[in-house]
Amino acid sequence: MRTIHLVGNGEKPNISYLLSQAQYHVIPGKPIRGENIDMYNRGYKFWKDIWWNIYNKQNSLDEFSHEDFQRQDCIGILTSGDEFLGMSLHSYHNIRHLPSLESHYFKFYNGEFIDHLKQMGAEVLLSFEYFTLNPSYVGAGLSKVVMSLGQKVFLSSGADALIAPARTDNPTFSSSIAMGFKAFGEEVFTRNFPVNLIYCTPDSVREIADTGKREFVDKLWQLRVDSVWGSKLKEVA
Repeated sequence: MRTIHLVGNGEKPNISYLLSQAQYHVIPGKPIRGENIDMYNRGYKFWKDIWWNIYNKQNSLDEFSHEDFQRQDCIGILTSGDEFLGMSLHSYHNIRHLPSLESHYFKFYNGEFIDHLKQMGAEVLLSFEYFTLNPSYVGAGLSKVVMSLGQKVFLSSGADALIAPARTDNPTFSSSIAMGFKAFGEEVFTRNFPVNLIYCTPDSVREIADTGKREFVDKLWQLRVDSVWGSKLKEVA
């Protein structure tokens, strides 16, 4: 894979090399056996270390639970060698399933948001949770890369809508809008985080405007290591 320069010279001296060695993985949210268990455990440690600190800073540790990692259906992980660069977690939900609507995760979403999705005709939902970047490379241009890869997971999943509570106290919200997500309602505080409820549909997803980053994402997706659905996973152009 050719080197992609996402930042100016001198800002992140190792990022170009890391990206030249980058690999995207889609692994099961609960691998039972096999080689995915090592990736799963290392991913869990990466996730836990970062998000424990984030929740601690927000005085919300009582809301932080390892079960949020354990309950996922699939996990997208961007690596370079043994280093984790970014991650997103995804779980399926049917909008008609009462256990989903009454779950701890769905406390993020109000009834108006759910009704809006129903009116759109969305039934199968895929979550976009715990959008995570390696703190060592924040500002290196990875945010939209990891977000776009997560959207490709969505486009391949068969779900009707991708949903998330997007934090508005960092660039996540503005990046998501640029990538085709739509905001619903006004900013709310959940788990001591300021968030906007967002969603996108297959038709609203936007590719990264920057040609170099877009080609980089496409190559990562084409060469991904996919251990979730195998041949059942639709190809995304």
